[in-house]
Amino acid sequence: MTTRLAPVHASSLRSVRRTQRLPLLVLGPAILSMAPGLLAAQGRLREGNPLDRWNYFYRQRAYPFGKIPPHALQLARARYKARWPGVVGAQRVQAVSSTTGWVGLGPGSISNPGYYGTNSSGRVTAIAIHPTNSSTIYVGAADGGVWKTLDGGVSWLPLTDSQCSLAMGALAIDPATPTIVYAGTGELNFNADSYGGCGVLRSTDGGSHWTQLDGSGIFDPPDANGAKTSTIVVDAATAGSSTNTTVFAATNIGLYRSTNSGSTWTQELTGFVTDLVQDPSNSSTLYAGVSGTGVYKSIDGGATWDPQFNTSSVGGRIRLAISASSPSTLYAAVNAGGSLALFKSVDAGATWSAVAASGAACRNCVYTLVIAVDPTNPDLVYFGGETLYRSTNGGTDFTSIGSGTIHVDQHALTFDPANPLTVFAGNDGGIHKSSDQGQSWVSLNTNLAITQFYPGISVSPNTAADILGGTQDNGTVEYTGDPVWARVLFGDGGFTAINYQTPTTVFAEPNWPFGPYRRDAGSGGAFLSKSNGINLGDPALFIPPLVMDPVDPRVLYFGTNRLYRTRDNAESWAAIGQFSGSISAISVAPGDTQTVYVGTNAGTMWVTSDGGISWTDVTAGLPNRHITDIAVDADPHRAYVTVSGFLAGHVFRTLDRGASWEDVSSTLVDIPVNAILRLPSTGELYIGTDLGVFNSTDDGATWAPSTTGLPNVAVLDLVFQSATQTIIAATHGRGMFAHTVAASVVRGDVNLDGRVSAVDAQGILTGVVGLPLPTGWVLSPNGDANCDGRIEALDAQIVLAYVVGLPTSQFCVGTVR
Repeated sequence: MTTRLAPVHASSLRSVRRTQRLPLLVLGPAILSMAPGLLAAQGRLREGNPLDRWNYFYRQRAYPFGKIPPHALQLARARYKARWPGVVGAQRVQAVSSTTGWVGLGPGSISNPGYYGTNSSGRVTAIAIHPTNSSTIYVGAADGGVWKTLDGGVSWLPLTDSQCSLAMGALAIDPATPTIVYAGTGELNFNADSYGGCGVLRSTDGGSHWTQLDGSGIFDPPDANGAKTSTIVVDAATAGSSTNTTVFAATNIGLYRSTNSGSTWTQELTGFVTDLVQDPSNSSTLYAGVSGTGVYKSIDGGATWDPQFNTSSVGGRIRLAISASSPSTLYAAVNAGGSLALFKSVDAGATWSAVAASGAACRNCVYTLVIAVDPTNPDLVYFGGETLYRSTNGGTDFTSIGSGTIHVDQHALTFDPANPLTVFAGNDGGIHKSSDQGQSWVSLNTNLAITQFYPGISVSPNTAADILGGTQDNGTVEYTGDPVWARVLFGDGGFTAINYQTPTTVFAEPNWPFGPYRRDAGSGGAFLSKSNGINLGDPALFIPPLVMDPVDPRVLYFGTNRLYRTRDNAESWAAIGQFSGSISAISVAPGDTQTVYVGTNAGTMWVTSDGGISWTDVTAGLPNRHITDIAVDADPHRAYVTVSGFLAGHVFRTLDRGASWEDVSSTLVDIPVNAILRLPSTGELYIGTDLGVFNSTDDGATWAPSTTGLPNVAVLDLVFQSATQTIIAATHGRGMFAHTVAASVVRGDVNLDGRVSAVDAQGILTGVVGLPLPTGWVLSPNGDANCDGRIEALDAQIVLAYVVGLPTSQFCVGTVR
């Protein structure tokens, strides 16, 4: 097949393109409408589908409007920075101790036994190699920022933790002055589980410092919450300057050109510009791929453009590759309804022919689509879809070179400038390197902490370093103190729970519709499905909530559009309630486990005080927003609720079991709140938001960021390890962080008189039944006499045994912990 479009005058072309432009917020639902049939035909077991993630991640922030209000995130960022100007400096700090700030726990790397042959980390969207020193590499992560290595990937350093956006779509190194680096923020992989960008960043010192190059707001138009970038190209002819180099930014709101190194920009093309390549032999010649439209060519350095190849009848997203050894040879990989359509030109874009691409495929080419040509051989082509493929005959036939070896879902391919045999691949599992044209691969995911966690993490009830958490495309992972975490369950990982009486028994879930799994053998054991009684056809969130009863660990709750409960360690489940919408949050009152609060993605809130026999709608007083989390006090009448979305309050408190609600958002900025934690010892509140962690010491009357050591990243969950007085924060792009909030105390000394006595036992019992302690007494963690992370009547018995001299060495009572 050969297709050629007649040249069009530049002015008329721009007017045509403007009418063809499809805003992101229109395209999003359009893509979602493709999901049922497409995903049913092309689903896979191990990882969740990108469009399901879109539905889960984006819609909770857009509800009830259908789309996120214009400029909402950018406005929140601006107000945050204006209100707390010192946070940027605090985010740059690398805390040396969890007592002084937030310390990263990783994963620096994830081992994948039984899944892939190499370690993974998180989604890498862009790779840039130093032109003369291939040991210097930059990578851009989906929501993890820019990272740099000086030793070929042995170790990495984060560079942009305090920048305006950690969502990265493109990177480019100035070929003449490699200390100049450009980063295009916002990831353009047609997914909504990452955030909009804040334009283009530039560093002139190799990434140590950055300048935002969007002073006029050109990359934040009214109909898109921050542009998303596919490609940055630094013009080879004018490279080397921080003031007069020509730079191109291909984005979802058009192609932009700057002739002054990014200080000002001019739009040259409209539409979703999904790729851009420059002729390596003639810098005046460039080719752009416009999603749903076709390939355009400029022969005057990007000032004017002519259409070359109309792909509107073929599909949407386009990725391009140009041969360095034969620049008249180009390849265009097109998303054709989720499948691959490959085209080739051997006459500099004048004509294009379909290429068979036999053997190559992509599960969902709107998300995973990348193509590259060997620098020395125009017929040696690499294609990345779900896995990696290579063709030696110009794209006619492809052979898999990545399946079972490296992580799935490819997004970036590039070559070592000094050695074309060496290929680098970026995918949902990080960065990988091949030194033999893809025959074998090694992982460069060493300390690249860019994992995207979901809500539902859990922590060991004692002082053990055991954490479980679900991740985007890297399954459920487990931390046991080593920076290399282990992948222990397939899928996009969801909620987890650790039995606080028998910590070797744990629960986890893949993305819906798989349901809960249980592992009984401790770390390294097998997870078995435990969904008997759960209707796996129920409507449910992509990541459904799974919660353990705070008194009886054999009792768990699981939410679809019904609330399921098990009383026998998940051997069997029974529905105890059905609600409008899908359940998004569950919380059981620790002081009265017959009281259970349930929130939904439809903004409704329900409570039972009789274990699910009857339910009361307690929505009145709450905004119509997706409910994200619930924290219930020892007093079951007192609870806190957080909501996502914009243009409403985000933290609410009830003192009467939901009969009324008070907005305690107070000094918060208008930003989605994803998690809430109330410290049992002090009553302090911590919340995880799309702008990090906030803390209130006055029950919500005022809020302030808790930022030292914590990057500018969304925090989707918070848990508290009482035994160590440590908060764990799960981020969506920078792994997990830990912050110790209290010094060690004498276990059993509740009245703080420096000794353990029968009075302390009485105080423990008083707190267990929910009565207030005398002023100055501290129940947690002081009353946790066996250091199991819980305070119960057993702790009072242990204190009394210690007081009368019975053996208690197996417990921590009387020791400083």
